[in-house]
Amino acid sequence: MTAADMAQTDASIYALAASGFRDTSPPAASDTTMMLDILMTNREMSPASARACARHLEELADLIDRQDEDALRATLQNAAIQRRRAFRP
Repeated sequence: MTAADMAQTDASIYALAASGFRDTSPPAASDTTMMLDILMTNREMSPASARACARHLEELADLIDRQDEDALRATLQNAAIQRRRAFRP
């Protein structure tokens, strides 16, 4: 369920999501023509990247469903390490 889906029944969802949601959804705020051009220009990689993201989100959801706190912690720690490496000054 996306934030837009949830907002259909709970108008406060965007207020509850706060700035973290805004900061992780910049493509939704971008110019549609520009985003279309980016996606179509990169059409060889765009679908694969979207599918990889979907797989990772599914894995995360599975860990939460299974209440596998150790694996969830390891996944989150690995993501933090990868982010720090990617944005190291």
